[in-house]
Amino acid sequence: MNTSFKSLENVLLNEHFPMTDILLRRGYHIDRDDEQYYFLRDAMAFLVEFYRRFDSELIHKDNNGFFYLRPFASQANKQKLRSRKMTSEEMIVGQFLALLRFDPKVLESVSREEIEQRLVELKTVRALYEAFINRSKKRAYAEHAAKKKVQEKIGSALNSLRKLGFITEKSRHNYVLKPALMRFVELAKSKHDPEKALQEMILTGEMER
Repeated sequence: MNTSFKSLENVLLNEHFPMTDILLRRGYHIDRDDEQYYFLRDAMAFLVEFYRRFDSELIHKDNNGFFYLRPFASQANKQKLRSRKMTSEEMIVGQFLALLRFDPKVLESVSREEIEQRLVELKTVRALYEAFINRSKKRAYAEHAAKKKVQEKIGSALNSLRKLGFITEKSRHNYVLKPALMRFVELAKSKHDPEKALQEMILTGEMER
């Protein structure tokens, strides 16, 4: 066990633990840009056992450089730690942002306007409106009103993904795509071509969680 900590007590008394614990319980993904990352890497051996007592698993994606907490599937209904499923718009936007990470043109950041434009080009306003809002397809469709509501939903999804550590707002409505987006790529890893599989998931509205 390669760690500078001697016991769980040492870990829990460390100045970095309280904020690290708060972030993990909120569903935040802690990566190398966060000061808590290096504390987690050092204390992981103890914290894996600590969170197991809450029927949760501390995950470290070493190759992509981020930590997150998830409840054990068998214990999901016990809710010792609060968790929630992502909404349709969060899943679609998250999958789309993961797809953007394959694009060599997206080097440092991407604007909300570009996200909206490219997502609409891929899936159309009508399809996004039906996925986000009008799932029963019973409401009358009005292009202008639908576009406005879709933009609102995309904005809401981006805000949620930011709070979960998938993206960072570099400047107003300009986002850095963070390593944690690779969680969405994992959903497509079983396919021969993950990039193509992600695109198909977005187009078909496949909402794996």
